[in-house]
Amino acid sequence: DDTTRSCQWDSSNRMCSCAPQVCSDFKDSRTCSKSKCPDDTTRSCFWDGKNKMCSCAPPPPKVCSDFKNSRTCSSSKCPDDTTRNCLWVRGVCSCEPPSCSDFTTSATCRRS
Repeated sequence: DDTTRSCQWDSSNRMCSCAPQVCSDFKDSRTCSKSKCPDDTTRSCFWDGKNKMCSCAPPPPKVCSDFKNSRTCSSSKCPDDTTRNCLWVRGVCSCEPPSCSDFTTSATCRRS
């Protein structure tokens, strides 16, 4: 029924099934939670209990602006420069400047 995917043997159910292409192809939490995303094996699948479906975890942040809330932003190091911290300013997460003279407001200067 789908020639883009190969068949695989499911030893737990003792049956042949179509190989998953995406996380949502996994239909139970146990198989989902121990699997990598078939379309991106650098990421893991996770079971979304609220929606009762398997999803692929978001990619790891590459820069501070990838953090979308103040709590995770403020508690993180800059992914591209781990010697500096991320800073939440006016609804945007960014990497703190390399030197104090780079801070443009008194509040961000005092907090750093």
